[in-house]
Amino acid sequence: MLAVVDTNVWVSAFLTPGGASAKVLDSVKLGRLVPAFSDAVVLEYRDVLGRPKFGIQPELVAEFLARLHEAGRHVEPILSPMASTLPDPAEAIIRGDPRASQLKWEVHQDLRDAGLSELRL
Repeated sequence: MLAVVDTNVWVSAFLTPGGASAKVLDSVKLGRLVPAFSDAVVLEYRDVLGRPKFGIQPELVAEFLARLHEAGRHVEPILSPMASTLPDPAEAIIRGDPRASQLKWEVHQDLRDAGLSELRL
């Protein structure tokens, strides 16, 4: 299953290894989920995960990004026509249009808010 994963999901996976967001990381490790990413998304992941306030070791961030490139799929973002419906329209440029990239899901911090409450990983 190909999906764009919100940065906050990865942050939570690192900070709460036994939590719901960690299941997303586990699904990537098991090959059940293929994270889609663009260059801009990788830069955001690196920036946010590397923030001192989270206390995530730089080596873990580097390992995560290396595995992301191995297990994930690079996509070119397209400005989404749904940009005005997003909580943060600027994210449309980062994520692109899932339909154009053959994405199946966008995984957010709160799956209920994204309408994905039935997603099972």
